[in-house]
Amino acid sequence: MKVLYIETFTRAMKKKGITQGKAELDGYPLTIDLDNLFIVMGRDSFELARIPGTKGGYRYFFLCPDCGRRCRKLYKRYLYFSCVSCYEIHRQTLSCTTPGCHY
Repeated sequence: MKVLYIETFTRAMKKKGITQGKAELDGYPLTIDLDNLFIVMGRDSFELARIPGTKGGYRYFFLCPDCGRRCRKLYKRYLYFSCVSCYEIHRQTLSCTTPGCHY
């Protein structure tokens, strides 16, 4: 299962003080526009949301393509990305009782 973290995209941009950029990530072309709140990575595109940060600036979130919730991580299972709630990952890990069990 592939996991995308919003910080992977925003951390370096915040340090450089930029809000738009093009690059390559894992062999995929990447376009990021924090002003217009979107990321395009290969054939996948993600809408973003932002809220004011506690020390100025903004905190960014993915909007889950399935439910629209703000999330810091998106999971890819099969062909689509979704949040932890849509994939019900939290239920699977909460019910795990075997020592050392990790989903």
